[in-house]
Amino acid sequence: MRDAMLEADLSMLPEAVRRWRPIDQIRAARAIWIDQQLAWCDDRTVAVNRAASMMVGAPRDFLNVIIDVADAKTLCGIRHYGGDGNRPFVDLVATTDAAAWSGERLAETAAAAMEAYPAFEPPMVRIPVAGPDAPPLPNGWHAEVDQALVAATLGEMLDRTPEVDLPKVTLQPAEVEEALLFMADCYDAFQDRDAAMQQNVRPSGRDEIEDCAKGGRVLYLFLEDEPNTPAGLLCVQRLDFQAMDGWLVVEECGAGWASGRRSAAAAQRTFAQTLVAEDQANASLPVFGTIMGENEPSLNTARRAGRGVIGVMWFVGLNT
Repeated sequence: MRDAMLEADLSMLPEAVRRWRPIDQIRAARAIWIDQQLAWCDDRTVAVNRAASMMVGAPRDFLNVIIDVADAKTLCGIRHYGGDGNRPFVDLVATTDAAAWSGERLAETAAAAMEAYPAFEPPMVRIPVAGPDAPPLPNGWHAEVDQALVAATLGEMLDRTPEVDLPKVTLQPAEVEEALLFMADCYDAFQDRDAAMQQNVRPSGRDEIEDCAKGGRVLYLFLEDEPNTPAGLLCVQRLDFQAMDGWLVVEECGAGWASGRRSAAAAQRTFAQTLVAEDQANASLPVFGTIMGENEPSLNTARRAGRGVIGVMWFVGLNT
């Protein structure tokens, strides 16, 4: 069963991911992920840790489960959106047959997955899909975007974004403490501009920024015509994460006064230029990250920087 899940998983990965890395390395990375998730079917230590932060359910209710439905076995786990105990959903983690996650069979799988967690009564499942398109579903079901996986190699970013289209920026290292204070100002300004969007777009925590400082870059960006005042912050971590080995965009935020000046896209492009100039081999490394589906400004920034949507996490549920 585990080997069948791994093969199905590999077949459903975005084509770009398979192109960017040798398949044996991808296989090893995805095997670690699936083995961890299978272990969570029995790991009560993990279950009690997850239950501790919720005001609903007992530890046994948080274990991953394997359901046998739609002529396939599906590994799934209960999750809560934003850590909110009132917003449960079920992650579809792995399957023995990729075709079971499409059309009528997906609807059957989703219904069984939701029924597997009666303590929470989750109204939807979440499924990863390669590319930008929603999974096929029968009548009576719908899909809505959770988050998009947005990525490109450093070389692709430089090829796709003519420098003339973006402002000139410089990047300078920032200390963790000053970066956290700057982020607070950025997100305050963001709330003033778009309070509704701000509810689903949260700043990164101290641990995440410290990880970037230790194994990546924490960078202020400065616009050419305002060289003394930071226009934004870019925090990236060099990471081998599941199937991708490259640079994870952990945080990018802008000062209120710099809104609309395309400085964030310029910062990503300048970052790509810097790394490729340091070593041409860096051109083959991906820059990747997830962006909430409704966060169109950040999606546009990523596109301007040369990164595209290579996969989407979709919420799937019955029409109400």
